[in-house]
Amino acid sequence: MSTNYTALFRHIEILRAIPNEQGRSISTGTIQTVLEGKGFSVKNRTLQRDLEALAKYFGLNCDTSKPMYRWSFKDKSPVNFKSMDTPTALTWVLARDQLSGLLPKIATEQLRDYFDTAQNYIDGLTQNSLIDWTKRVTTLPNGKSLIPAKIDDGIWWDLSLALLEGYALDAVYHKRGEQEPKSYVIHPYGMIIRHSVSYLVGSVNDYQGVVHFAFHRFQKATKSSEIYRPLPNFNIQEHIAGGDFGVKVSDDLNNDIHLRASIKKELAQTLQETPLSYNQQLMSTDDSGVYDLIASVPNDQQTFMWILSHGSQINVIDPLEWREKIHEHAKAILRTTI
Repeated sequence: MSTNYTALFRHIEILRAIPNEQGRSISTGTIQTVLEGKGFSVKNRTLQRDLEALAKYFGLNCDTSKPMYRWSFKDKSPVNFKSMDTPTALTWVLARDQLSGLLPKIATEQLRDYFDTAQNYIDGLTQNSLIDWTKRVTTLPNGKSLIPAKIDDGIWWDLSLALLEGYALDAVYHKRGEQEPKSYVIHPYGMIIRHSVSYLVGSVNDYQGVVHFAFHRFQKATKSSEIYRPLPNFNIQEHIAGGDFGVKVSDDLNNDIHLRASIKKELAQTLQETPLSYNQQLMSTDDSGVYDLIASVPNDQQTFMWILSHGSQINVIDPLEWREKIHEHAKAILRTTI
């Protein structure tokens, strides 16, 4: 009898998708989404039959008290689905160090088994040239990293689940600059992890515009009875590329600006190796050590702050609005007294 390998691999991915932690579960719809991300196209009825069959052999528990059934292991998974080899183990260990400062605790907790398996694998190596790899290799952020904002684990999970399963949220959110938190109905469309702060991207109440909500400012987030308002054509990468996420420096300028500046040799060497943009031009016309820089860059605070961080190494010529803002910034520093 021939083996149906497609069904076999699908079953493995179903088991991998089910949380292996006590008290955690996943809905049938979310499992289906995970399978689609893995390249499996499966109908609802087929998936339900798969889950019922797997429940008999792998101790799955089905919570039927909610409209969409939720699945979990009655105990810890009886099978270890996390294969490991040396390169993979090294990658996981380095990823652990990098992600620990970017993602909230609950997110990294979901990967703990992988991290522990990788570390145990490396610790168990006795005759391998890579045994001291983690003592020789590390990751460092580009610039000063702030301590991540504290996020309630339950809220992180609720926001992530709403985004994944596609439903509206009744939220209590304390907006920066306001005295008291307010209640909103939020329709999630995406998530942005940026340094020490995570953002939920979505629309609020009856407004169609897309806005951003810092995860750590949520005080409550529960599934709403309001009908979810999807945005089918939303793409998080296009949203960021369009300048909708960064705060514009000058409202009168486009999202991308034509930057022209004079820079000193030290900064020029850095930009020769790691360009500011793909169309960057660097030119030196004499032996003074000063270079002309021309590049298209975003009209956002992140780029502007990068320029300010280099102080006298860079002299902005164009756009004029940026040049004036930099001069105002310098004058304000000189006026400051402590």
